[in-house]
Amino acid sequence: MFNAAGQDEQAVATGLELGANMIVTPEQGKLLLPKNGVAKIKVMLQDNDKVDEKSLKFGLCEIAAGKIAPFGQSNPATIDLGKVKLPANSSIYVEAKDVSGNRQILCVPVVVK
Repeated sequence: MFNAAGQDEQAVATGLELGANMIVTPEQGKLLLPKNGVAKIKVMLQDNDKVDEKSLKFGLCEIAAGKIAPFGQSNPATIDLGKVKLPANSSIYVEAKDVSGNRQILCVPVVVK
């Protein structure tokens, strides 16, 4: 993660049980973003196998009953938070497969203030 000045900023979370879809709950962690700011997204992936870069998808999603429902632009370089109406259970998601076809999704809740 990077802060507003573009400097690396890390949040370390250990021992989280995320389940099959790797959904982080708001109690486990969340991204706090400014209401009228612009979020710049740069995805960096690592896998014990080689990542299939063509399978990469990321953006905003809504979580409902444990299901992930993407909305808005897919693979955006930036998200203008002042122009996006976020549902109550909004998250940023990253989805990818490795070259063996194993699919993973990570969802982190988004709170806009």
